Amino acid sequence: MENWKKNLSALSVVIFISNAGITSVLSFLPFYIRQVGVPPGQSLEFWSSMIYSVSFVFICLMGPVWGIVGDRYGHKVNINRALAGITVIFILMAFARSVYDLFFLRLFFGILAGYYPASMALMSNMTPKDKLGVTLGSIQTSAIAGAIAGPFIGGVLADLVGYRNVFLVIGGAHLICVAISMLLVTENRAESPKAEKTKFFDNLKYILNSGPLRTMFLSVLIMQASLLIVQPVFSLFIEQIGSTTTRHMASLAGIIFSSAAVSFAMAGLARETSLSALFGVPLDMAFC
Repeated sequence: MENWKKNLSALSVVIFISNAGITSVLSFLPFYIRQVGVPPGQSLEFWSSMIYSVSFVFICLMGPVWGIVGDRYGHKVNINRALAGITVIFILMAFARSVYDLFFLRLFFGILAGYYPASMALMSNMTPKDKLGVTLGSIQTSAIAGAIAGPFIGGVLADLVGYRNVFLVIGGAHLICVAISMLLVTENRAESPKAEKTKFFDNLKYILNSGPLRTMFLSVLIMQASLLIVQPVFSLFIEQIGSTTTRHMASLAGIIFSSAAVSFAMAGLARETSLSALFGVPLDMAFC
């Protein structure tokens, strides 16, 4: 089997497992924060939002940094670094004793994350050009499938084994991902011509200086913000409107989170089918 095919198989499994583990906390994170304990006079909703969002802030800030590291030292190194860091963070979250512990652990999670862009970059470098669309589409499908399965799995596990033990399960799953990446993923470190390389801020400047791209960038930013703004407290809302006798609230929240992800994936598939019919090419090929 060719190296790029082996990488695709290995990384598809890794991305599915990791994305499922990362999104599994959506269904019960506010409940775990309540169990850990909120400081007197402060709201659970506030800390749920802070602990949930801080990781994304640092993912955005560290993205260009890890991109530079990947270009210099290799994307496989970057993938292994991120997966190993996530493993440690989730195991430590199982032993959190305060919301401050959770906040800083989620902060470090944001700093250390970045395996998905590194995986896309590695596959982009190693895949034949005529297979690039299918390859990147397969990687994205694995990520979406993980996001669909994650909240449901996390909710069910939380009700079965307890919140803290779920973090240990996620950490163990990421340890398996580290082993798969180290043993099965290979990388061709052939240098690309320097003229083809562009910097992050050059790309951002190009987007902001282009009217259509700037409009699309801002539209997607606003849309994603409007979709994600409810996620930190959505489980609490489900608890509020649900029956007080419901015993498996994390499972219920996980089912609802996963159903939303399924709807999103189906809408994306329908959009891809429509655009494919319109332009005569698959959507992932159109944007490669």
